[in-house]
Amino acid sequence: QEGAAYVATLPASYRAFVYLLQGDARLGARREAVTAGDVAWLDPGAGDGSDTVTIEAVKPMRALLYASPPIDEPVAAHGPFVMNTMREVQQAFADFHAGRLVQTPA
Repeated sequence: QEGAAYVATLPASYRAFVYLLQGDARLGARREAVTAGDVAWLDPGAGDGSDTVTIEAVKPMRALLYASPPIDEPVAAHGPFVMNTMREVQQAFADFHAGRLVQTPA
């Protein structure tokens, strides 16, 4: 709801992003404005401690916060595939079209 705030505590070394699904918000200590459809990136800090990010609703909003340790690897994406190189993406497409990407029952 408008005026509500969420404070997430993350390891300082994590890279994160917020995807705003609906509404308007302000992020972080600088209260940067974001609106529905925006993606805001949060770079990792220094040290092994923790850090916080505040998401404050300007209007009723919904957001997704993703965070993880950085993997520092190259990224190539096309369509539904995300790999390290375009050659790997092309191979994934070939595997898909050849039926080699079959989901097995759990």
